[in-house]
Amino acid sequence: MLKASLIISIYKNIQALSVILKALQDQTEKAFEVILSEDGNNDQVKQFLETYPWQNENHHHLTQKDEGFRKNKALNRAIQHARTDYLIFIDGDCVPHQRFIESHIQSASLGKVCSGRRAELGPKLSNIIIKKPHMLPFFTSGLGLLLFAPFAYLDHAKNYEAGLYSKWLYGFIKNKPRGIVGCNFSCYKKDLVEINGFNEDYVFPGDGEDSDIEWRLFSQGIGVKNIKFLAPVYHLYHPHKFQRSSQNKFILEKTIEENVVFCHNGLKKIK
Repeated sequence: MLKASLIISIYKNIQALSVILKALQDQTEKAFEVILSEDGNNDQVKQFLETYPWQNENHHHLTQKDEGFRKNKALNRAIQHARTDYLIFIDGDCVPHQRFIESHIQSASLGKVCSGRRAELGPKLSNIIIKKPHMLPFFTSGLGLLLFAPFAYLDHAKNYEAGLYSKWLYGFIKNKPRGIVGCNFSCYKKDLVEINGFNEDYVFPGDGEDSDIEWRLFSQGIGVKNIKFLAPVYHLYHPHKFQRSSQNKFILEKTIEENVVFCHNGLKKIK
């Protein structure tokens, strides 16, 4: 019986996707489905998946017409497609720790969003992992992370300590308030349905997307459960190709000002 649906936002980054799929094969918890939520319909992605030995009845690849940044639209389609009551979200450039799925499922609480964190790797270390994904179990172990630490900091890694899996460290920070990061969070499907999912008015990357879903969930009385050090992900380096959007900021400010908890352009379209 499936315990959760892992929704992965992807867009053309086949190298990162290959590493993520390897990491999913190594998960300690196996009872989950994978939904690749592609914001587009790229032929290279399709060809890669056709040759990669990942397909089974619990693996799904959803596509849509490439009309620019329509990540939230793709996420809403994935929510509707999910067959379980519990949803876990990561981005297509973030590699999960081998206990990632297990930790999110074990941490699940009614009325809570579980929010993890990411370690942002530099270009050289990211390239090593992409070329040698079989090293993942060692790299993500406590010993591996410590041994790579000097190299990682010379490689301009950020928040590297967030990549540690440690119940001991978690005990020190579990009551510290944290916001939602879109690349590493989970919640019950019904909580997203009650706010009508992601707001598809956000058609630019950057500020607003995570803050919007966080504010609307909070307004419904959904709190955040901090699971830093229990469910780390490792962000593979790539140059940022976008600028922060003033339109996103305007939409978020208007949402808060008008107290729009149930967005009009989400899972359901309300005129």
